Amino acid sequence: MESSLLANDEFVTASTNNSSSNDPALNTQVQENLQPQNKRVYPVVEVIAPESLSEGYTFDVEVNHEILTVTVPYGGVSKGQKFRGQTQAQIKDGRDIIRIPVGAWKDGLFDFCRFGPLHPSLCCAICCPLVSLGQIMTRLNLNWHGELNSSPSIPRSQAFKTMVVLSVLYGIIIRSIDPMRPNAYAIMHSLNFGFLILCGILIGRTRTTIRRRYDIQATMIEQAIERGGCSHLEDSVPCGCDAVEDFLVSCACVPCAVSQMSRHTAPYETYEAACFSSDGMPPHAPEMV
Repeated sequence: MESSLLANDEFVTASTNNSSSNDPALNTQVQENLQPQNKRVYPVVEVIAPESLSEGYTFDVEVNHEILTVTVPYGGVSKGQKFRGQTQAQIKDGRDIIRIPVGAWKDGLFDFCRFGPLHPSLCCAICCPLVSLGQIMTRLNLNWHGELNSSPSIPRSQAFKTMVVLSVLYGIIIRSIDPMRPNAYAIMHSLNFGFLILCGILIGRTRTTIRRRYDIQATMIEQAIERGGCSHLEDSVPCGCDAVEDFLVSCACVPCAVSQMSRHTAPYETYEAACFSSDGMPPHAPEMV
């Protein structure tokens, strides 16, 4: 992300006329009024858009070695376009945090080679999609079925461990089938189909949670309505249709759906991916919220 500072940070100061009064209390009050107030004025910055982004989309920029959040202005921006945006404070809770973009996916469903065909997140999404899904769940503090983990007694990495166990069990069962036994291929196809449905349900539920938490619209439904000339029906689409879309997308292309969620919830532009960690990020990477 490239940004340049256009306005320096300032402190608001109070100004008072000199007084010839000898009243000590009044003089003390005047001196207090002359002290700077802790009212931070965040700068306006000029940013080059990393992708085509819709208005209201928020992302983090580094300004003078400080992470701030900038919001895409009215009308949205195109990739490579320079725009001026007002920054605001980044969310903090005692450790480094980067905000997950709000309002739209960071990139498209088929942009899986954005960081290269051998990027760890893509390789993991292709070879071990449930393991990659478990890393996403850990980042977002979700349980193994894609909902917010509201129990403080359950560790964040529990979902990751569950996904690893499911993946290992699936591999063991598939490899334990003797291909020479009768109906071996029918059994294997049934197991593969069942695993695909399981992946579709878990990935779809997680995808729905991400979209609703970060206000990402189900774009395929909207596009179908617009192409059908029924834009007036957009507000009346049942809320469950977005979950159906997430399930169908997840079943149609498991690696594409997992990889998109992984890219959206991790700052791969700045930090390397880690295949063998519970959240898919190195230990020094900030938390994503």
